[in-house]
Amino acid sequence: MNNIEQNALRIAELLGYKKVLDMYCKNGQSFHEHKIETFSSYNGLMDIVLECNYVQDDLDIEIVIYGSGLDVHLDDEDILITTFDTKEGFIEALQLACIKYLELKNA
Repeated sequence: MNNIEQNALRIAELLGYKKVLDMYCKNGQSFHEHKIETFSSYNGLMDIVLECNYVQDDLDIEIVIYGSGLDVHLDDEDILITTFDTKEGFIEALQLACIKYLELKNA
């Protein structure tokens, strides 16, 4: 399993999916391949980015994508700064930003 697939599973866990044997499930529904594909793509991650940037509760956090970089800011402080130079690098950077947001949201 590569980094993008591992990050996809971490995102699923942070969204409430639990591992049961070799499957992940939430509210009685199982998944494996579908969620790995979902959270391994730009389109599948954008819902989390939009939630982070527009539907904030007590967290003042945003994900900023620019040129060949991606930052996560919390209360105007940088908590994640990463760059990328490939499509896969961009997806992995976006996943890391989503993971950081979900960890802070769930804390």
